[in-house]
Amino acid sequence: MVLIPVSQCAKSLDFGPSKPLPQALPPFAVRDGERAFLVSGFDRTDGDAVVLVGQIHELLSALYPSLTAPETARLAQQLGESLGFELRDAWLSLQGLRASDELVSLLAKVASSPRLFQDWVAAKGISLRELTALTLASGPAVDGFCIDLARSPASKAQGVAILELWCELAAMKTAPAAVQLSNPEAALKELQALRSPRTSARDTEAAARLKTIAWPAHTQARWVRQGDQAGIEIKFHLYSELDLERQLQGLTKVREHLSKDLWNRH
Repeated sequence: MVLIPVSQCAKSLDFGPSKPLPQALPPFAVRDGERAFLVSGFDRTDGDAVVLVGQIHELLSALYPSLTAPETARLAQQLGESLGFELRDAWLSLQGLRASDELVSLLAKVASSPRLFQDWVAAKGISLRELTALTLASGPAVDGFCIDLARSPASKAQGVAILELWCELAAMKTAPAAVQLSNPEAALKELQALRSPRTSARDTEAAARLKTIAWPAHTQARWVRQGDQAGIEIKFHLYSELDLERQLQGLTKVREHLSKDLWNRH
């Protein structure tokens, strides 16, 4: 086992991993020619690091088999700046990612986004693919919006949808100056209305029409849009087989109204 003082190792590969190295484990380092780079235990200031033998990109992939989207972006950036784009691309390939102009642009966007937003992305388990819309927007307003989104109570699905819509509007230079993200559902409707005003108008009409239909007792129905598709969400409770029969009979009675007044419009 080869050891090298931590003080003699470069820390330029420090990508800010979310989970620090346990104190019981020694830090690891790898050599690139005459240089030695820490690849774990970046917070260590004294003691020795264990020098691993092998290709740097393969060792990093083994040390960090499961990284969040922000961690991937930060490590890719550090690798490219410290050891070159060829090694960065080889490491990305081991992560199942093909280096391309689009991916590199996205990684740079994520890596340079506010840390609060990055932590939110990691906590929600949002993937790089779900962050693609970030490449559509630029400027200081993006950082402010990302911080507000991270502080909002939006769920993962709501957050991804809100981010995509806002970035699309920003690219069209029609993004609102402020979005009330304290109410994610309302914010989503506002952005959808700005992005697709005709679709929003049809959804409003369908929701209003839905309220005029005589639904079975104890049944809740509302018009819901999920991406490019919209439809009716129906909720009711069943306590017996008889309840099920009654609900089926009641829904059969409103089927004609649905087919004539709703499905044909959307």
